[in-house]
Amino acid sequence: MKKIKKILVIGLVFLMCFSLFCGCKNGESEQGSFYDIQTALDNDLLTENDIRIIAEKHNNENFDVLTDKESLELKKAYAVQFPRKNLNYESVVIEEYLGKYKDCQAVIIHYEDEFTGEAEFTETVFNVEIHYKNGFKIKIYGKIGD
Repeated sequence: MKKIKKILVIGLVFLMCFSLFCGCKNGESEQGSFYDIQTALDNDLLTENDIRIIAEKHNNENFDVLTDKESLELKKAYAVQFPRKNLNYESVVIEEYLGKYKDCQAVIIHYEDEFTGEAEFTETVFNVEIHYKNGFKIKIYGKIGD
């Protein structure tokens, strides 16, 4: 009986320690997560003016340049939030980098083997039209709240 109690206590301690190291929720990293534009706007990651600038850059294909470090950070964060079996951050592609706004970044990012069903469509956010040509939507990388 004492051995069973000892095993149960050790197991319980192990589970408690393990749960302390699993603080991230749903693939969200401590640094931030990817959101759609409307969610970013609703949570004050972006302003209406930011959306206008992002849409203008995207619609006119006037992209910003990422440093290697920034690119690596975004790819790793994407792979954490959207894990895929047998793929890692090295399989993530940043198609467009549309700049920094407050504490977030605007990108079109996906795994290299991903394809979308829609080729061309328009999204309207806060009376700003964003025209997509390849089916991949702009994602905003940032952290909501604390």
